[in-house]
Amino acid sequence: MFSSYTIACMLICAILCTAIPIGAMIIFKVKNKEVKLSSFFIGGGVFIIFALILEQLLHSVMLPVVSGSTAAYVIYGTLAAGVFEESGRFITFKTVLKKADRKNAVMFGLGHGGTEAIILVGLTMFSYAAT
Repeated sequence: MFSSYTIACMLICAILCTAIPIGAMIIFKVKNKEVKLSSFFIGGGVFIIFALILEQLLHSVMLPVVSGSTAAYVIYGTLAAGVFEESGRFITFKTVLKKADRKNAVMFGLGHGGTEAIILVGLTMFSYAAT
């Protein structure tokens, strides 16, 4: 059982980690009318596909192998995250967002990082606060 203070902090964290990415997207779109909103959602989708689905498939195979060594675990974890997330970005900018300008790249980044913040921190904090 968490104290009322801890639950309040969790809820504040969850609200901020949800509101800031969405607010940043809205502000960026209002200030840059030519930016495509789809770039935001593509960024979020790339995070979900590459970090939450494909990377997790590799983890299910590799984590039992490297879990006995802290060094191997850390090296594997950092390399896997880097390879999957950067591959996702590379593939996206070579295909779907091939003609994207800097502003659409920023919107993609807001979607990618925003989705990560909302899912990994926001939803986790909401879940903890509700238990």
